[in-house]
Amino acid sequence: MSYRLVLLLAVVVFMGCNSSKQVAAPLPEASEQTPPEQTSPQIAAGESTLTAENENAEQPDIAPITLVVADAQQYAEVIRKHKGKIVLVDFWATWCTPCVKQFPHTVELSKKYAGEVAVVSVSLDVPETDQARVLKFLKNRGAAFDNLISALGAGEASAEAFDIESGVPHYKIYDREGQLFAAFSADPDSPPLPEMIDLKLHELLGEK
Repeated sequence: MSYRLVLLLAVVVFMGCNSSKQVAAPLPEASEQTPPEQTSPQIAAGESTLTAENENAEQPDIAPITLVVADAQQYAEVIRKHKGKIVLVDFWATWCTPCVKQFPHTVELSKKYAGEVAVVSVSLDVPETDQARVLKFLKNRGAAFDNLISALGAGEASAEAFDIESGVPHYKIYDREGQLFAAFSADPDSPPLPEMIDLKLHELLGEK
């Protein structure tokens, strides 16, 4: 493990411990990502889907939780398929402590507004090495919605492809016509992210 990677991880942990400051975790540079094992093939977008089967076989009406490797084009297709609903997108990563802490709020909203708000999660972990770990996390949190993992991994390429300016956690909210309504990351000068998300959803839902 390089000195720069150790330093980056220390910064991410420190930011997670001071999450009340609402500072987004920067995406690691491509050279600092954990390289896949030499025997691991490159995973193309849409080529690999992992599924966590529901442990209760007596409840077939509960859909299994899946994780799809996706690029920006497939992400756009997922947004389009939910036209008619408000869409909340949570860009996160397992290496981002604030992301992990706030993910349960995303799951809670998916249940609270089921039928009105479609939730999509996009992991910025590395699909070649982290796909199984990400899927386990999603299963443990009950993330029964569209779950994607960026085919471009955790570096700047993902930030550019998905238009993420300030690191993660990052959220996008689309209106019922599929138009981007709001996009924001953690900001020490703004309300806490859960409050910001609730506020923007309430605006689109017409709630007070």
